[in-house]
Amino acid sequence: MIEEYIQMDKEELFQKHFEKDLWGLVNILKAADRRIGIRRLLLLRRKTKNKSALLVIEKKLELIQDIKNKNTQGQ
Repeated sequence: MIEEYIQMDKEELFQKHFEKDLWGLVNILKAADRRIGIRRLLLLRRKTKNKSALLVIEKKLELIQDIKNKNTQGQ
């Protein structure tokens, strides 16, 4: 399942249902995936109930905000 996820095109990630994902790993992988932009990250945050995925999403959004703040201060 993880290999299938890694090989999948980013456009397919939100279309495919991973039937073998009994533990909710795909949402954690999506949350940590560099290919996923902010728009889809926010969509995932609304759709998932997986606490681990939500934690990864929040940390990633905080990091993005920190980077934006540093870029703004440097100008």
